[in-house]
Amino acid sequence: MPIVARTSRPSTLPQRVRLLTEGLLMQSAQRAMLRAYPSTGASPYRKEGPARSLFRFLFLLGFRLTPWRLRRGLMSRFLVKRNPPWPVDRRRSRP
Repeated sequence: MPIVARTSRPSTLPQRVRLLTEGLLMQSAQRAMLRAYPSTGASPYRKEGPARSLFRFLFLLGFRLTPWRLRRGLMSRFLVKRNPPWPVDRRRSRP
C-alpha cells in the first residue's frame, strides 16, 4: 500500500509567488509544445478564477516583454535565497 502525504504549502509570500509564477510558465510552455505538436498529449490543467486569470494575463505578458538581462536580475534579487546552506566556490568564473 503506497504512503500518500500532503505536500507542504509554501509559508512565505515570495515562496507562494514563486510557486504560482513557475506553474504559469510551465503551463505556457506546455501549451506552446501542444501548438507545435498537436497530437502528443493533453492540455495542462488550469485553475480558474478572475484573480488567477488576471494575474496569468499580466504576468505572462510582462514576462514576455521584459528583456532577458532585466528579467535575470529581478529573478535573482527576489526569488533566490541570499545565503545558500551549501558552501559557495567564489573562485569559479561567472558566465
